[in-house]
Amino acid sequence: MSAPPPRKRALYVEDDPQCANLVKESLAELCDVDLVRDGFSALDHARQSPPDVLLVDLRLPTLSGFELVEQWRRDADLENVPWVVVSAQVMGAERDRAEELGCAGFVEKPFSLERLRAAVKAALT
Repeated sequence: MSAPPPRKRALYVEDDPQCANLVKESLAELCDVDLVRDGFSALDHARQSPPDVLLVDLRLPTLSGFELVEQWRRDADLENVPWVVVSAQVMGAERDRAEELGCAGFVEKPFSLERLRAAVKAALT
């Protein structure tokens, strides 16, 4: 009898603890969610244990979400990990930049839990 496949893991970079916990609870049936509060912590965490998907707010302390993703994409161990924006910053320019950087999905805050789950599920497949 073979062991079940390991659960998928998401890394969510969010400085608002309420939002971070809501996302973690909302995705519990779909994947495990590790939480970090800033871009440098996200890079450190991911280099030690690469996730299956990155969820990132665009407005973060220390590094913006875009600065984080730019550094993320330069790391050979992380460059192919899909990423999803979870942010209130949804102007056309931000969407365009996210698409240019290869964003797998964009979930606007406030978000519906169904839309969040759908975006993460799509990124994980």
